[in-house]
Amino acid sequence: MDVVMSDVLATVDNSDTNYVCKMFETPKLKKKHHIINYEPIIQPGNEGLLHHMVVSYVIKYGAFSSFLAGYETTCDNNGENYKEEYLNFIAMWAVGNSGAALPNITGLPIGGTKYTELLVLQIHYDNPELLQGVRDSSGMRFYLTPTLREQDTGILLTGVFISFWMMIPPQFDLLTVRGFCYGGCTDDVGTLTLSMLFTLLRY
Repeated sequence: MDVVMSDVLATVDNSDTNYVCKMFETPKLKKKHHIINYEPIIQPGNEGLLHHMVVSYVIKYGAFSSFLAGYETTCDNNGENYKEEYLNFIAMWAVGNSGAALPNITGLPIGGTKYTELLVLQIHYDNPELLQGVRDSSGMRFYLTPTLREQDTGILLTGVFISFWMMIPPQFDLLTVRGFCYGGCTDDVGTLTLSMLFTLLRY
């Protein structure tokens, strides 16, 4: 299953950064399947523009309710077109990462009645040279199996959301940023045993 852009405008005039989102319908899978592997598809020549990619399920339609599969728009987490609280991340890629092959006991669930039929691909394009008119068809490729593995897997986000308050002031050699998870974050979860398969650092 390929989730890719369709010749979108990756660069915006006089801007060194751009976020683009595209909506997709999931395959019509009546029964749950497992994603067992995913990898990036990067358009040749655009390697220097891609900063990171995220593929998510829509779990709360909100602003997405009027969007159709194939809809593309400039988006960021501060805009009306994209809100991370509406989404459940299923795959991420950043520079230096080649994708993920999951262990044979686990897979990412997709299909069936529990999961929505709408996916969102977000790509962050980094354009420090202020290139103009560059178009892109990059994205992600997923490998699915109908043979369910022993366990479902998922993505846990941790850390502090990036903001302008994190800028290092002039003349400072070191700036420490701390994040805290209070009990309200985990009270509803109960006791869990988590096995970490891999990590992805996004900066």
